[in-house]
Amino acid sequence: MNIIVETTSEKPVTISVEVILILSPKAKNVNVELITKEAVKEALKVSGKYLSNLK
Repeated sequence: MNIIVETTSEKPVTISVEVILILSPKAKNVNVELITKEAVKEALKVSGKYLSNLK
């Protein structure tokens, strides 16, 4: 899994989150949607904390 977070330096700040998830063909019963949603949620949470420290 790779999680890429990019922001713009201009106001308003834009945050982009990209999640790349590659599973083994042997992976069974994996909820890909849940994993990616949680990854995006965590990335946005961390980004929010980072941005709040810039004020």
